[in-house]
Amino acid sequence: MLRLLAILVFTSALASGLTLRPVSVSLFPPLSTNGAGSSSIESRFSFNVIGGNIGAVHGFELGGVFNIDRLSSSGCQLSGVFNYVGGTMRGVQLAAINITGGEFRGVQLASFNFTDGEFKGLQLGCINIAGNLGSGLQLGNVNVTTDVNGFQLGNVNIGRNVWGGQVGNVNVSGMVRGLLFGNVNVTGDFRGVIAGNVNVTHAGSGFMLGNVNICSYLDGEALGNVSIIGNGYKAISVWADETGLPQLGAKLGSKHIYSLFALGVAPLADPGTRWLLAHGLGGHFPLKNTLFFDLDLTGYGMTSGEELTDWRLGTDFFAKLRPQLGFTIGRRGSIVIGPTLSMRLKDSEDHARMTTIAFGFKEGWLWQEKLWYQAWAGLMVGIQVN
Repeated sequence: MLRLLAILVFTSALASGLTLRPVSVSLFPPLSTNGAGSSSIESRFSFNVIGGNIGAVHGFELGGVFNIDRLSSSGCQLSGVFNYVGGTMRGVQLAAINITGGEFRGVQLASFNFTDGEFKGLQLGCINIAGNLGSGLQLGNVNVTTDVNGFQLGNVNIGRNVWGGQVGNVNVSGMVRGLLFGNVNVTGDFRGVIAGNVNVTHAGSGFMLGNVNICSYLDGEALGNVSIIGNGYKAISVWADETGLPQLGAKLGSKHIYSLFALGVAPLADPGTRWLLAHGLGGHFPLKNTLFFDLDLTGYGMTSGEELTDWRLGTDFFAKLRPQLGFTIGRRGSIVIGPTLSMRLKDSEDHARMTTIAFGFKEGWLWQEKLWYQAWAGLMVGIQVN
């Protein structure tokens, strides 16, 4: 068995065009057991006091400062500062800086990891750069690669084509098939899920979840405070209800989910006129060619007619649920009509009413007299342009 193993070892060295020396020791190139011809040597064990320069190591290599393997390496390469392999690497590289010129399969651990060829395995460091991530994971502060078959996890992730996902503070890609999760996500095309504070994409198929969603063409849905979708639902509305007369609003969203932004006047409020500022979330459901149904829940900030900057939020909250039936008129116009259900919440007792024409008005204390509520029903009617 030992004889067969020895034959395989020597055969491997001959195939690479290198001379096999099982053990190499170096102080600093060219002060080594291999002398000036170290670049033509292959070893199984290489020990470098300061640094070493050798053709290949297939086994274990340890360097005080640096290791240089000009052709290939496999097994384990450890140094205090710098590891370099000119060709393929199979195994583990551990140093402050790891550089591989060819294909890498295994694990790179360093502050800076660079693989010029295909990488399969794990890159773990402050900055990770790979020609392409064949399969595996990049985990670091900054991850950069062309094609990703796996995941990038970091503060900044940059990839041209991603099959798998990017998870980080900033994710940038040309194409994604999978998951994008981060504070800012920017991609040319996606299929899957994008979730973040700001999501920007040219075209996509799937679901977008974020504070701001921007997409030219979306085959799917977007949920957020602001969703600007090129082929999505867009409408300008003017309406009146028992509270506001008039109110002006905009509906922006994807095919079935939209956000509502509105500004209005409440002239029938007690003790006087109030200004209304509203933001809500709704659903749009086409029924027939000339009919549709919208349902939205909207929160209102309000102030008196004199103090336009004193918007009352938080402990003086006013919310409205609006089921609406829409009738299309002409190419872009519609009439909308439906009931309203409203509730006002305060942290103190207040018998002043938002309107004098409410239906079924009720008020009282909630949660052990910690929250004062008013609830009522009404009616809304308006027009909108799609």
